[in-house]
Amino acid sequence: MSVEFTKIFGNSHLKALFSNAVSDNKLPHAIILEGASGSGRYTFALNIAAAALCNGMAKPCYGCKNCRLIFEGVCPDVSLTGLAEGKATIPVDAVREIRNDAQKVPVEGELKFYIIRDADKMTVQAQNALLKILEEPPSFVVFILISENSNLLLSTIRSRASTFRMQRFDDSELAEYVVSYNPKAQALKSSDEASFNRIIKAANGCIGSVLDNLDKRSLKCITDEYTMVTEMLTALCGSSKSDFMAFEDELPSKREELRDSLITLRSAVRDILALKRGSSAEILFFENADDIKRISKTMTLSSVVEIIDRIESTLNANEQNANVNLLKINFMNSLWKCVH
Repeated sequence: MSVEFTKIFGNSHLKALFSNAVSDNKLPHAIILEGASGSGRYTFALNIAAAALCNGMAKPCYGCKNCRLIFEGVCPDVSLTGLAEGKATIPVDAVREIRNDAQKVPVEGELKFYIIRDADKMTVQAQNALLKILEEPPSFVVFILISENSNLLLSTIRSRASTFRMQRFDDSELAEYVVSYNPKAQALKSSDEASFNRIIKAANGCIGSVLDNLDKRSLKCITDEYTMVTEMLTALCGSSKSDFMAFEDELPSKREELRDSLITLRSAVRDILALKRGSSAEILFFENADDIKRISKTMTLSSVVEIIDRIESTLNANEQNANVNLLKINFMNSLWKCVH
């Protein structure tokens, strides 16, 4: 028997770890897969379950009954829980259902898997309910918690789970992979290389984000956001506060969308910080160093550091359910003060 995750790109360290764990029947009873959206956490979780339940010689084989059921989302021994549509948190009742079901023996194999997407969105009550079964889990149960920020999970949960971070790829690795395996990516690179490169940068090292953004609508959103951020930073360095404050209306009013915009802005400002410090770090947002110099010529190193601090504190306040409209106003005013 061999365990090889042949359909997972990169992540060689994690693949080796879980290959050995499955081969030796030593999977942790609780696993946290941490990484940005689109980093392949869910796909990897399914592959771990498939490797453990696969009936083929090379695991996962992707062709046996169990593998097919898992990747079709209908395997009785692999349960998926996550945010319900329109909801911001995973409630305690959803976890109580998991806890009750986990007492039942597996149907097809020797293990049962519970994959919880957006695990860091569980309420405190839900996390405490999960903790009860993590403290004394049935021997045949494996929990996989998919998280963007595991620090949002209770420390008591983190102490009872093994945390693994998905690999972040650099731009050249992403481009090479998607062009090699995706015809739409090949076509876009050939017809509009500038847009292709913008998608690569916007993906923040995540393959899934590249693939999700290859359609025309997503590409337009990325282009519009790039334009908005560059124009906003240009206005920040200008002399008219009213021109800059007008960009408040460009920031989303939905909490999740605001978070994504702030993260994009943070990538842009970190490029500026790297340039001001003379670093040779990879450019995360801008297309080239000349654009960074042009936009940030009136910013000082200390003001750039302050801007990043303001972005981080606003992200934290957004996570704590602060009033979004007030948050946006305060954020814009604080940025202006950083530079002027």
